[in-house]
Amino acid sequence: MLHCLTMLQILSFTMMIVVLAPCKGWQLPENQPCAADHVTCADNIQCIVGSLRCNGVRDCADSSDEDPEMCRNFTCYPGRVKCADNVECISKSYRCDGYPDCFDSSDEDPEMCRNFTCYPGGVKCANNVECISKSYHCDGDRDCADNSDEDPEMCKNQPCAAGRVKCADNVHCVIGWLRCNGVPNCADSSDEDPEMCRNFTCYPGRVKCADNVECIFTSYHCDGDRDCADSSDEDPEMCKNQPCAADHVKCADNVECVLAVFRCDGDPDCADSSDEDPDMCKNQPCAADHVKCANNVQCVSARFRCDGDPDCADNSDEDPEMCSQERK
Repeated sequence: MLHCLTMLQILSFTMMIVVLAPCKGWQLPENQPCAADHVTCADNIQCIVGSLRCNGVRDCADSSDEDPEMCRNFTCYPGRVKCADNVECISKSYRCDGYPDCFDSSDEDPEMCRNFTCYPGGVKCANNVECISKSYHCDGDRDCADNSDEDPEMCKNQPCAAGRVKCADNVHCVIGWLRCNGVPNCADSSDEDPEMCRNFTCYPGRVKCADNVECIFTSYHCDGDRDCADSSDEDPEMCKNQPCAADHVKCADNVECVLAVFRCDGDPDCADSSDEDPDMCKNQPCAADHVKCANNVQCVSARFRCDGDPDCADNSDEDPEMCSQERK
């Protein structure tokens, strides 16, 4: 059985032609039932997931899963509802969200939506038609078509959602851990105010730069990329005394840290290229699921062997004799 392929064998006197064509679902061998939760298409050949029927997307090659007559008598799966055409099923949570999902747009019908109760965690916009997530209120992005979720007067009296904090304007809310990260998220840039940030304690997994203002991830220390505006995360003297983050190793300069899995992969990651030093690599075991090339220096992912693209510098991962053995 082929996954998502149809095989047609045409036999001639001395020749067999095999044609492979893309398809959706599974090919059903003769007298073979579909897998659990799958159904047979009208051609009695292809199987598709049962819940994909009548969702407005053709999954059967013969389109029988979207046959209007069948769909009118079809009961939508739990959590789904019929559109006004009585043919298409959509997720209940898609109704009145401002985006038409039914082909006939009935899920966004204003009259229906005015009488619609938003799902838990959702709130109505001022137009009493559209529902948005309550966490979208006062986040600086317009989600309601009428912009009522960002109304300044409403936002001044609106507490922020969990995990968010007010900007100095008392209007917008931003995610708490985005404060003092060097990137303004508040429209008034108050989340990056130097005085506030000097007294701010970085969130777990983050540390202050030397300026005592900016917070960066601990794992960004000594990785060769400047993350602090003052470059203190790459200060050579500090890095010499700084242990690498988990799963990282020091380069030969004792300053820079690189991911351990990047050693001996054929691409220098250390500025001094010490992670690709041939003598070191000959004695360095490969990471899990990686194998050595014939040169005993470079490591490549085992799944890259015999894939038609050389990954080893010596092309040994595509060696014909080795590959013929692998395919047996």
